[in-house]
Amino acid sequence: MVDLQTLCRTTPPVAIADELLGLVNARMRTFLTCDNPEDSADETIQFLLVGLSIHASKSLQYLGTLPPTRTDLLPLEALNQLVNIGPHSLEAVLPTLVLDAILAYPTHVSTVSQLITGILANNAPVATAFRQEVVEATVRLLERENSRILKIEKGQDVGEINLPRLAFSLLVYSRAHPTLASAIVSSRNLFEILKVSYEVISGLPESSLDCTRKVQSKSHLLLLLHTLLEPLPPSDREWKLEMMEEQGQKAEQGTMVDTGISHDYHLIFQGQSAPSAEITTKAPTASIGEKQMDALRSLSSGMKLHTHREDETYMIKVSADVSVLCPVVFLAFLLM
Repeated sequence: MVDLQTLCRTTPPVAIADELLGLVNARMRTFLTCDNPEDSADETIQFLLVGLSIHASKSLQYLGTLPPTRTDLLPLEALNQLVNIGPHSLEAVLPTLVLDAILAYPTHVSTVSQLITGILANNAPVATAFRQEVVEATVRLLERENSRILKIEKGQDVGEINLPRLAFSLLVYSRAHPTLASAIVSSRNLFEILKVSYEVISGLPESSLDCTRKVQSKSHLLLLLHTLLEPLPPSDREWKLEMMEEQGQKAEQGTMVDTGISHDYHLIFQGQSAPSAEITTKAPTASIGEKQMDALRSLSSGMKLHTHREDETYMIKVSADVSVLCPVVFLAFLLM
């Protein structure tokens, strides 16, 4: 059998992604429709590793904005089937497959959450791997990226900026399953790291991160913070927000442009200005066309809002949350 994983690593993904996905989907269809799927499970796993890896890479490339082609569901359906069958060879690669599935299908929250629930119920080591090797590792990477950028002197080349991908990844993890959200909350200095990340994004030169990507990245951080704070008691929520408050905010600073995360969270999700600032300008939302509003929803939520039937209830809630955010995102564009 062709070593598809090696092929995927050694050939530019853009050049071969469609061809590889064609091979992967053909294998998935055969596996899902055969009478004895156990017989071809081991071979299917090898194809599935490649297919989910490609879809996850595409998701990270577009960071939740509408991709050029719709992500097909065959790899996700095949993963569900493999988990039910439980071949021995699945154990070693299961954390990788589930992680890629989380990133590849950020809008299929219900399906992915049910998949993770079933896996965690029967495989405790996976929970440990998620916490230590995925969540805690990603938070550490975010902290290191903050430190790296802050050490760079003005005028020097900042290099590749990883903040947008890390922010999007943590947002998707937090919404994929309560266990992952809990692990993120429990990470050391998590809320201070989010605060610093927000400030670092503001200070980046446009040559490193343009205005649109800055707003997008801050939207992901705000929605991540909202996802993590929402289940907490009001007193705990306010205490954590107080810890993240910024000093020296000025009234003329622009929301989601050069303000801090605590200020923007109060304004957007709690419907009030932070104590240290007041935004008086209102966004002319009546003048926004439907296409522009769809783009803003996608941009601010960090995920595509068009999804399949299983997740419609969940996504309606996400849409409702994002509808509050959209006018302020548009205001941020106006202030740039």
